[in-house]
Amino acid sequence: MVSLAQPLTRGFLAAVIAAGLTLIVTNLSFFSLLELKGLDLLFALRGVQPPPSQIVIVAIDELSLAEIKRQWPWPRSMHAQLIRQLHQAGAKVIGMDVLFSEPSEPEEDFALEQAMREAGNVVLVSAIGVVNDPLFRLTTRIDPLPELAKVTEVGSPIITVDPDGVVRRSRLLSPGLASFALQVVGKYLSAPERNVLSKQDFSKELLMDYRGPPRTISTVSYYQALDYSRLLPPGIFKDKIVLVGRSLETIPEAQHLSGDTFFTPFSWVSGNTTAGVEVQATLISNLLDGSFVSTLGKPAQALLVLAFTLVPGLLLIVLRPVVGLLAMIGVVGAFFIIAHLIFTQFTLWLPLFSILIGIALVYGSHLLARSLVMDQDRRRLLEEANRTLEARIAERTQ
Repeated sequence: MVSLAQPLTRGFLAAVIAAGLTLIVTNLSFFSLLELKGLDLLFALRGVQPPPSQIVIVAIDELSLAEIKRQWPWPRSMHAQLIRQLHQAGAKVIGMDVLFSEPSEPEEDFALEQAMREAGNVVLVSAIGVVNDPLFRLTTRIDPLPELAKVTEVGSPIITVDPDGVVRRSRLLSPGLASFALQVVGKYLSAPERNVLSKQDFSKELLMDYRGPPRTISTVSYYQALDYSRLLPPGIFKDKIVLVGRSLETIPEAQHLSGDTFFTPFSWVSGNTTAGVEVQATLISNLLDGSFVSTLGKPAQALLVLAFTLVPGLLLIVLRPVVGLLAMIGVVGAFFIIAHLIFTQFTLWLPLFSILIGIALVYGSHLLARSLVMDQDRRRLLEEANRTLEARIAERTQ
């Protein structure tokens, strides 16, 4: 009974210590970044999802630049023409992810203002400018022209870039500022739906549920939307959210036109960045479907790590090292499959690399404990052999 209790005690202690070390290690910045890559892996394993049916992107892309044959920035009367065309085509909300913060020709600005006033369903984007200096940090909000802002809703594309340069999170509401996505959805929903939406807490950062690589969401070119009746299928904009923004692979006139592209969890698979307007479309889709990525709380995560270290720890008591290694590989594979299925079905992110590190620590601690026990046994046998030999010599000498 004693000989059985001791291995059980060692296995339990090894699992508890490994779980504690795992929780400490995974809170370090490097391993936190590694865990984010685990989320990217789950997105890749899940694959491309069907695009949202309520959203169409009108892209300012290379084809539009070639067809329109005008240097950027285009005259605002052209944007006014696009808004009128989209309104005529039945677009329910028109989100302009183009910043109109500086005045142009007065007649051009007036034409854009008139088109927005007539449509009555336009949302404009503002921007946040940040100056990081060794002595201070200055944050400035850059709004559209006052005459444009008074006839539309205005929101800011509030996104968070993680330390590895990937956009995975967004805050939809900050003090005194609503996000562009939240403004668009508020205009799209009916009054009862807006009341339900307003009761939710959007002040915390949310993990975006990406549908796939760039151009997963339905996208048409700007020049096609200008002549939609001839160049696009009938009813393509009817009752839809239409987002207008830049979607360029190469950036001509870099001094006038910023890239507005970002790395997403699918970038390491596709090798491409995603346009900012498609990131906003993803946020809008998540809001409409309520499909943000959810995570485990700290207590639940600690229990999960403890469970997936305790079970392997007890298994290793009765298994030889080689068989134990194969068993640990099987446990890791089973957990990856479980995490993939849970993420696919419930959009719940389980910590892949935390479990992997925990199991590796358990296996390593068992190898160390086994080697220490074997060393103690060898010493004990050697001491017994020495005592037996001395006794026999003394007996023979006598």
